[in-house]
Amino acid sequence: MKKLWPAGPAMDRIERLLLSALQLFLVLLVALAVLDLFYLLAKGVIEQARHIETVHDLQAMLERGFAGALLVLIGLELLVTVRAYVEETRFRLEVVLVVGIIAIARHVVLIDLEHVDGVSMLGIGSLLLALVAGYYVASRPVPRVGK
Repeated sequence: MKKLWPAGPAMDRIERLLLSALQLFLVLLVALAVLDLFYLLAKGVIEQARHIETVHDLQAMLERGFAGALLVLIGLELLVTVRAYVEETRFRLEVVLVVGIIAIARHVVLIDLEHVDGVSMLGIGSLLLALVAGYYVASRPVPRVGK
């Protein structure tokens, strides 16, 4: 069967150019997210810190801050995924699974436990367990056959 796109040096250069552009985009996006996170932290401390009267109020503010930090970590892990693809020309499953684990952790931090049913919690827990088990299996060294 004939390939749709011919392989060759021109296609390699185009692929490298697109991957470099994607890396630059992710770096800029993560840098902007970090700057925005610091801005929101400063703004929140100035405006909302004096309105914190209960532990519940403090917890809500911290949960939003932690969710923002985890979002930045997702961006960094995506950058690692693209960099690994550039260096090895293959996706590293471990990195993709880590992005999924961090995304689920961020979701768990933001969940309003008073308004989520048990089936949803069971589904989230099952998904997290599957991702962690997949990461464990994918990160184990491959046994060598023979010497």
